[in-house]
Order: sequence, then structure tokens, then C-alpha cells
Amino acid sequence: MSDKDCAEIDLRKLFGANVRHFRKLRGFTQDQLAHELGVTIDMAGRLERGQVGASFRTISRLASIFGISEFQFFQHQPSGLPSNPRTRTLEKVHVALAKMSDEELEQAKRILEALHP
Repeated sequence: MSDKDCAEIDLRKLFGANVRHFRKLRGFTQDQLAHELGVTIDMAGRLERGQVGASFRTISRLASIFGISEFQFFQHQPSGLPSNPRTRTLEKVHVALAKMSDEELEQAKRILEALHP
């Protein structure tokens, strides 16, 4: 196996670990994620295990489902949930904020500013 092949497999495994991380953070089961993506549960599992690559369309769809940027799937992160409760809470807040409309986001900003001027 060439270095290029190894790098591709490592990238798929990193991507898959991050899909699992954000799925768990969001509270989705593999079945729910598969349904959202329009794929079988087997395919969702294979994506998470890094056994298959994802198309740009799938990556974009996953980012939309999780409320994150596409590049976050390719950052080195632990494959499980962070052990630090503060970090876990901040990530959950980020996911919630990403799903808000512009109006809701502005309202959340005002609330935070009032709590911590």
C-alpha cells in the first residue's frame, strides 16, 4: 500500500470519527442519521468507521444536519465526546445556535449580552 493510499484511509477514518462525534453530540442514533441522509444504516456505519469515502454532497448534507462547517469533519478531534463538561456544553450551545434563524440568533446574542455585559 502506498503512502497516498494510507493517507486516504487515515482521512476517511478521521472523517468517520468526527461524523460519529457530532452524531453523538447531537443525540442522533445511526438509524436517525441514516434516515436524514437518505442512506441505509449499514452505509452510515461504514461512513463512521472510515470504510467508505463521502461525496461532497454527503459532506455538505452532514454539515447542515449537524449545524457545523464542512471543514470540521477533517480536524483532529477525539472520536468520542469531550471529557471536559465545559467543552461538551459549549459544543452543544454551538450546535443549537447554528440551527437558529438570523432573528433567533440576534435574540440569543442580546440575552447573552444582558447576562454577561
